[in-house]
Amino acid sequence: MSLEKATLGAKRLADSPDGYKASNQTVVEKMLILSSLAAQLQDARTHQLQLLKQLTELEEAAIRDQEFERKRALYRRHTLANGFTVLRLAKPQENPELFLSVCPHCAESRHEFHPLHPFGSGLACSACDATFVTA
Repeated sequence: MSLEKATLGAKRLADSPDGYKASNQTVVEKMLILSSLAAQLQDARTHQLQLLKQLTELEEAAIRDQEFERKRALYRRHTLANGFTVLRLAKPQENPELFLSVCPHCAESRHEFHPLHPFGSGLACSACDATFVTA
């Protein structure tokens, strides 16, 4: 409710249909009450919008987490010859669209899947610069 509507409401209260005229003090009191109620209503609406935004953000984060967990379940820890551990796709033939080996650091800390590519005598992640020696 806007302040203009509250003021109009106070005027209507002062000019009741039975001809009763409230004192100026009563009209002012009613206008102040209506003004206060309008401000409280506006604050409540603003707070509600903030809560709805937070709820939407939490729902989106939950969906991202579920997607990550679904995808992460397709990978297994794989120890390379030098003892380094990477994440390797458990069944590559069933998921050809996914990367065969991904960086375990990025997956665990960032919840992102970055492929490992050949680098010197091992594998490297271009996202976090981690290297995994294979020989």
